[in-house]
Amino acid sequence: MIRALVQDAPTTGGRWLDVPHGSTVAGIVAQSGVRADLARVTIMTSSGAWIPPRAMWGGTWPRDGSTVVVRAVPAVGAILVSFAWIGSQLATSLYVATGISISVGFAGYAAIGVAAYGLTTAALANSLIPPLPNFGDRRSPGQQYQLDGWQNEVAKGNPLPAPAGTIRFSPPYVIPPTPEVDENGDLYQRAEFVCGVGPIKIQDVKIGETPVADFNGLQVETREGRDTDTAMTINTVQATTFNWGNTELARPDPDVIYHTWTTPPNTDRARVIFNFPGGLVEVNGVDDYDPTVMNIAIEYRAAGSSDAWVPISSRVDSSGNPVLYDFREVAETDTAFFRQVEFSFTARARYEVRIGRLTTLEKTTSRSNTTMLSFCVAIADRKPYDFGKPVAAIAMRAKSSEQFSGILQAVNALCTPYIRSWDSVSQAWVDDVASTNPADIAVHELTSARCAYPEADANVIFEEWQEFSEFCDDKGLTFGRLFTSETRGDRMTAICAAGRGSWTRRGAGFGVTIDRPKDKVDHLSPASAYQFRWERGFIPKPHAYRTKFRDATNNFSEAERIVVNPDHVGDVTLYEQIPQDGVTDPAQIATALYRRHLEAKYRADRITLIQPAELTVIDRGDHIGISWPALDETMSAARVVEVRDAVVVLDTPVTMVDGQTYALTWNNFSAVSPEGVTVTSPVTTVPGETRALLLGASAATPPVGRKVHFGRTGAVEIDAFVLAVEPGEDNSFYLTLTNAAPEIDTETDAYTPPAWEIGSGVDVATGGTPDTPVIGTISAVARQYDYSGSNDLDVQVPVSAGGTVPVASITVHHKLQADSGYSNVTVTGNAGVATLSYARDAAIDVYAVANSVFGDPSAAAATQQFTVTGGDAALPAELDTDTMTVVGGLGHATVTVTTGSDTAEVQLFRAPDGDTLDVATDAIASRVAVAGNSTVALVDGDATRSTIVSNGEFASAADWTAGGGWTIAAGVATHTTGSASTLSQSLSLTSGDTYRLSATISGRTAGSVTPRLGGSTTVDGTAISADGQALDALTANGDSDSLEFVASSDFDGSIDAVILYRQTAATAPQGVYVYHVAPITAEKIAGVPASAGTTTII
Repeated sequence: MIRALVQDAPTTGGRWLDVPHGSTVAGIVAQSGVRADLARVTIMTSSGAWIPPRAMWGGTWPRDGSTVVVRAVPAVGAILVSFAWIGSQLATSLYVATGISISVGFAGYAAIGVAAYGLTTAALANSLIPPLPNFGDRRSPGQQYQLDGWQNEVAKGNPLPAPAGTIRFSPPYVIPPTPEVDENGDLYQRAEFVCGVGPIKIQDVKIGETPVADFNGLQVETREGRDTDTAMTINTVQATTFNWGNTELARPDPDVIYHTWTTPPNTDRARVIFNFPGGLVEVNGVDDYDPTVMNIAIEYRAAGSSDAWVPISSRVDSSGNPVLYDFREVAETDTAFFRQVEFSFTARARYEVRIGRLTTLEKTTSRSNTTMLSFCVAIADRKPYDFGKPVAAIAMRAKSSEQFSGILQAVNALCTPYIRSWDSVSQAWVDDVASTNPADIAVHELTSARCAYPEADANVIFEEWQEFSEFCDDKGLTFGRLFTSETRGDRMTAICAAGRGSWTRRGAGFGVTIDRPKDKVDHLSPASAYQFRWERGFIPKPHAYRTKFRDATNNFSEAERIVVNPDHVGDVTLYEQIPQDGVTDPAQIATALYRRHLEAKYRADRITLIQPAELTVIDRGDHIGISWPALDETMSAARVVEVRDAVVVLDTPVTMVDGQTYALTWNNFSAVSPEGVTVTSPVTTVPGETRALLLGASAATPPVGRKVHFGRTGAVEIDAFVLAVEPGEDNSFYLTLTNAAPEIDTETDAYTPPAWEIGSGVDVATGGTPDTPVIGTISAVARQYDYSGSNDLDVQVPVSAGGTVPVASITVHHKLQADSGYSNVTVTGNAGVATLSYARDAAIDVYAVANSVFGDPSAAAATQQFTVTGGDAALPAELDTDTMTVVGGLGHATVTVTTGSDTAEVQLFRAPDGDTLDVATDAIASRVAVAGNSTVALVDGDATRSTIVSNGEFASAADWTAGGGWTIAAGVATHTTGSASTLSQSLSLTSGDTYRLSATISGRTAGSVTPRLGGSTTVDGTAISADGQALDALTANGDSDSLEFVASSDFDGSIDAVILYRQTAATAPQGVYVYHVAPITAEKIAGVPASAGTTTII
């Protein structure tokens, strides 16, 4: 049975239907009674939610027990009362009935699962363009001009909007709605909206969703914001409106009730608007109306004064009250109308104005004289505004009518600034182009006079921006966003990211780095760099990336797009938000998210190394080659000393083995390519060690003196991408690299985004039974990097499953043939390799079952029998523990080990003293390549640390200040009981840095001594109340200026061997540790780790 929850209207909670299992989605919609063209469908199960595309309704059969939500959306032209596909009332109904809790994105993709917050930051850490901060959500009043539900706001005190590229938004008022009444008694509003500093192309102006051309009685003016613009005619003065909200003027005889209003300063004149909602008449019979009199007084005086009130009219009534007007000549009607009175003051100033009704209020059926005070408008006869720069603006004068009522708001327009743009045809920068190219927009952001601090053209590396512009055009990359108060750095980051670029500053010049395949500019090896470190992140990757964006294909309304990881098969339950600020094209959004998946996949490695400054020609974003023996034992770097025809002689010998092919790589430099062009030539294999290499026939040869890299064909070096170049110590640079990964661009270029439909989610899987999986050739291999010492083998079982039913996983069942029960392992997705562990020569049975995304199993594959043989590889010889030593120091430890003849690598482990070694968590950094039968010193931590304490051995009393009770003699500082006191030494300490302490206590029988960093605000360490070496770590604050030992009054011990040094990121952890070393052969077979001993790291 399938349960269908039907929502006939967006505000209802829904009704339930029971539908027989076997019904298609199309059949369920037909039974629901909802019009198919207005229906939206979501299939819910306990493990996920799917939105089937309309084209698949007839071929989609929800599985038994599913819940199908059928929701009617408003027809075109109807008022949208709910933007979410599944409203809160419907969600409540679903939860009460099924217990399923749903979260709903704006575009309607209902998801059951968890958000993978933080995974993206880690998974994309090796990206030139890290995930953007979602600064689009930092909404101050001036930043809400593009929220859904167009809403104009007053710009006073807020930054002017700054559109970049093409974007639709509601510009703020520069002149708020100002009312006026014409001679026919009709109410009008004048207003003006500022779109930003010009020139800006203004198109498709609307009020709400309706084009302005569809309104009657609406006058519109636009100005692009140029010095040559003609003056606007709709608004020519400064006006400030006070809205009385139709306050009724009352007159309980004989008193006059006045309503007082104070104008702003510098007011020249005023306008008062009255509303007569029932007309102003006296009824003498059917359709027989006589005018009636309404006397109103308006008076003013200087604000804050006690001067006499000055009437705006010299007329008085029978009681001597000043009369404004009696409306007798114009008001013979019972239809509502407005009237305004406009008058001038004697001088420009601030005034109090009072308005009162003089005619007695009569509530009769024969007379209608109800009078409302609607608006007061203060007017200054001068230019409405002046920003110092020409601004783009929209001015309107609208008539109040059935078609248009209320305040003139919800005005929005499509805006594109005219900027300087690179023309790839003429190879020149062209002014006054309405461009959406990210490169053009970034150059404009840097250099435009419209910016607060524009850069001179001399400070812009135009060649890079021209290349970036052509790249964006070639890839179809655009940008459209409204900026307000963001920093220029944030703006530049978002703009360039839309074009797969990252802006940078090189000296005084602003340039850009594009994330795309490039020629290698350098080749690094141990001859040109040092402190090589490689690490690979194994970060769980989200099943799908999602982002909210302004959809240019749907009037720039907010939408959400979800792109599933192309390698993920199964339920989509783990999502991550990836901001794509400024990208408005749904296809560009999908491509950007797809590319992010590829970056997380192919850029898993991070390499750091140090290069001397005199050798560095590398910049951020460059591609380089790395040859390092730790990556491949055949990699070697050398310099050419001689070239004889096809023979190249190196300064360093290399080794070749029979049956393997090799190559040589280097860079050729020329005036055309000063950055160098990488050349690779094949090398004829000559087994053994040699310095003379015979290159292949007709192969290029390197020049004498050129640095070259040698290695196996296809593995001469690894291609790396430079993420960062930072200054280091001793005139060096610290380089951070990752995989160049040209596959990212190759697969991105081949990607075709799915067709975008408003409110669409991800592609939906259909139910059914998966095809039977196929088991490939089973093999057994020796376990690599397994430190257990076991001689068992890894049995590798390749499996795959095809067919039209998407497969979430394949379960591989296995057992010894002599056993009765099976064990199993799961391969995620529709293909992969299951790894089993069995003893050599074991006989096993294996079969497999595929599982669909709905959990439906396939038929079992035929059982395969396999005898575990092959994978012959000997364990390495054990390390000689008698020759191993470990010495701890300041922030580091040095382990010395003598390797066996078959040792090619070693792995160092560090375990806290007393703990059992855990090879998974106690391994230190990466494995180290070594030579056999050699003595190797392995350093864990930062060996550059030294104490900053002077005379820590107390050879004399110098450098220390001894308080009462402290004496320094015989190489120790001793405290005598009696009073608490301090032993101290002044030091220069850096706020925020952590300092590690070591001190030896002796002779103590009572009391304690506490180390601390002195200053007006002290930093206390842990009190020491026992003899022996004491370790501590203290973090300095801004007041720290000394090291102190504070003895309690009963402390009777001595202090010796005081050390204090600054901790760095590279220092090993403080404490007592046991070090272990494991040998590894060239075949990557590891031995059991051997203990090198215990040591203390200070």
